[in-house]
Amino acid sequence: MLRKLLSLLAENEKGSAVVLVSLMMLCLLGFAALVTDFGLYCLSRQQLVNAVDAAALAGAGELSPGGSGDETAARSCAEQYALKNVADLTGLAVSVFTTPSGLKVVQVNAVKKVDFILARLLGYTSGEVQAAASAAVAGITSCRGVAPLLIARQDFKFGERYTLKYGDPASPGNFGALSLGGTGADIYRHNLIYGYSGRVSVGDMVTTEPGNMSGPTQAIDERLARCTDNCTVDHYEPGCPKILIIPVYDPHQVLKGRSQVRIEGFAAFLVDRVDCAKDEIQGYFISTTVEGDADFSRPPDTGVYAVRLLQ
Repeated sequence: MLRKLLSLLAENEKGSAVVLVSLMMLCLLGFAALVTDFGLYCLSRQQLVNAVDAAALAGAGELSPGGSGDETAARSCAEQYALKNVADLTGLAVSVFTTPSGLKVVQVNAVKKVDFILARLLGYTSGEVQAAASAAVAGITSCRGVAPLLIARQDFKFGERYTLKYGDPASPGNFGALSLGGTGADIYRHNLIYGYSGRVSVGDMVTTEPGNMSGPTQAIDERLARCTDNCTVDHYEPGCPKILIIPVYDPHQVLKGRSQVRIEGFAAFLVDRVDCAKDEIQGYFISTTVEGDADFSRPPDTGVYAVRLLQ
């Protein structure tokens, strides 16, 4: 009798072990599914977020001063960019709208299906990730690398050839020399070649460099030689050494000798030719993006802008 009872207990223990092992295997499978499929889910979502952000920025770029300005083109650009980066989207919606303040915004919403691997054994075959982003064009309020030149605010004709005199701010159409980071020809020459390393912001008071700084301006030739992309007005890379980012000031300000001038914005001038004998520079005012602080409430009417995400 005792032997029979011990035998039954032994059989019950074997059954308990099977149950315990099954439960442990189920837990291990659950953890494996959590690590594998949840990791896949997070990776897919991050890829979708990156693609949607890039698509919104690309679309907003079409609405910039350097773009087409066409809302249909902006939507098409954003859609193509999203599909190029994530080919298997299950849902994509791109819209362009104008805020009450007049800001044009490109908004992108996307959905992607994620097929699970191990979670299928637990009854979960797939999931969905969603992402949304909106972007707009903002006017630059501060940046680094500006040229030590100054030009009066005016109606810049983008893409139209200009011949400007530098070193002499007597005329609103001409460049005036600036003292950035110190005075003297050596500092002025260095800033002409490489751009001023400090940050210059809208509202800053800057000091003009009196006299016609004709000698150091030969440094512009050295700056042009640093262009490696053969940039022209029809095809140029943002940040090319041929592009001078120039502070803009109010033409009603009178400049006499070493004056303090308030910066109101920035213009971009692509240098085409320099005549050192006449202290003249030829080229084009252009629209381009720069790295720096931006303000969505500030229109990029001088051509220098940034494309930023709103969310």
